[in-house]
Parts: sequence; structure tokens; C-alpha cells
Amino acid sequence: MTQEYQLNESQLKKLLDAGKSTPCIMVGGYVPATPQENANRAWGELGKELGFQPMTVKPVPGKPMKFFTAQPVEYDAADTYDTEHHTGGLNPT
Repeated sequence: MTQEYQLNESQLKKLLDAGKSTPCIMVGGYVPATPQENANRAWGELGKELGFQPMTVKPVPGKPMKFFTAQPVEYDAADTYDTEHHTGGLNPT
């Protein structure tokens, strides 16, 4: 079952900024995160903050981009949400 969410202005700015490309100098073979990886990470952080599964996010037609639907995360206090891998699942601690 999906639920509708609304981002506040600072959350929306953080998400939009995460998807921007940034210039970088590659040193020692280190490859920085892509804009897509940064956006996925930002969705994961928002999912943890607001309690939704980031890989289930969908826009709400006819509404501004700060509105979206997603499946809520339901977990026990002993579980933690896996924001690192964005699987939408739970990992026991």
C-alpha cells in the first residue's frame, strides 16, 4: 500500500542538489559517485528520515515535484533500514 509524502523546501533542495553533476579531479584511480548514485543516496536518506522505501517512489500526477507516493517502511525498533544499498528491505542489527 502506498502513501503520499510531501518534501519541505530544504529536503527538496537537498534532493535536487544531489542529482547535479560536480566537476572533479581523479587522483589515484578513485572514481567519485555519479549524479545518479548521489540522488539514490539522497532518496535513501529521505526514506530513512520520513519512513518510506526509496525504490518505491513515484511522482503524483498533477502535483508539484515535492509530492510523491511510496511504500512506508514498517519495522520493529530492533531492525534498521538499509539506506546503503537502497534495497527497500530491512537488515537486522
